[in-house]
Amino acid sequence: MPTGTVANASTRLFLGTAEVKIAGTATAVLTDREGRFTLPNLAPGSYTLEVSYAGLDTLTRTVTVAA
Repeated sequence: MPTGTVANASTRLFLGTAEVKIAGTATAVLTDREGRFTLPNLAPGSYTLEVSYAGLDTLTRTVTVAA
């Protein structure tokens, strides 16, 4: 299962309750108190993630899930 963390680029503090969504789908998870997230049941391939947090601009990143 792909995992990651979300942090504020300016403060370097991890962001709890940030939403991590796979673009174009309904698949979304929230980060835990330490900014960690896990995206379950993803097949290998490339995905575009949209990360949003109240008061900050939405960030888009392309990630690759290995087999």
